[in-house]
Amino acid sequence: MRWISFLVVCLPVLLGGCASTGSSSAHVLSGEAPVEKVIGRADQAAAAGDYRAASLLYHQALGQEPRADISYRLGIALTRLNEPDRAMWAFRNALELDREHVEAMERIGLYLTAKGMVEEARPYLQRLLELQPENWRAHNAMGVLADLEGEVDDAAQHFAAAIERNPESPMLWNNLGFSYYLAGDYAEAIRSMGKALQLNPSYRAARYNVALVLARQSNYDDALEMMMSAGNEVDAYSDVGYLALKMGDYAQAEGLLIQAIQRSGTYNRRAHQNLAAVREARAVAASGR
Repeated sequence: MRWISFLVVCLPVLLGGCASTGSSSAHVLSGEAPVEKVIGRADQAAAAGDYRAASLLYHQALGQEPRADISYRLGIALTRLNEPDRAMWAFRNALELDREHVEAMERIGLYLTAKGMVEEARPYLQRLLELQPENWRAHNAMGVLADLEGEVDDAAQHFAAAIERNPESPMLWNNLGFSYYLAGDYAEAIRSMGKALQLNPSYRAARYNVALVLARQSNYDDALEMMMSAGNEVDAYSDVGYLALKMGDYAQAEGLLIQAIQRSGTYNRRAHQNLAAVREARAVAASGR
């Protein structure tokens, strides 16, 4: 289900839209060119959006003089080129050259968190918070990791710490609300997600999560309305129908999934599969098996 993933890691560059790669008109400079000249040309290319040229020039500069700042800039250029594996190599290399390079540490920790790699991400984030206790992105990522491991109290503490440092972020309020939802505190979940929607009424992640909480309370009509406000009606009926199935409300689930199928312009495999699961579950329940 899409809405299950609406616990958000803040990766403003790593997961952002791809920037223009330019024409790669800048070329690798002569091997005799001073490293600062190469870096300057790379910075100019990056500022112009020519990240392919920038990455080549940063790589040349790194070969001339292994420095953490150069490797980090190379990582940023590769990120803009949507080459995350190579970018992670550059950020890790920056950290090897400077063990307290907090920007590289943050990039690696957030990237691994977004991948759900809990054990790999945690040491980077913990060290980052030792060096930068006020880093709200690190607190948010630690909260995500805690929720992934079912440590909802720790997660809520990290999200609250992030909110204390960045109270106007709807993402953080949404994540805090999701932790309350996982803990079974639906009232606080709705309150926190509602705060996210006050800050950004069109925030789809919060709308889906509010619908999730409402459905868990068997308030399917309001859940359906909220789902529709965040997406299309076919997905709304299908998603809420699936939730009703998981709650064991088979009659509600069957009705909602039939509505999803009727509203679909083409064959809706997911809705048909879930409808089949509902009918099988109802048959099993009726037989007393």
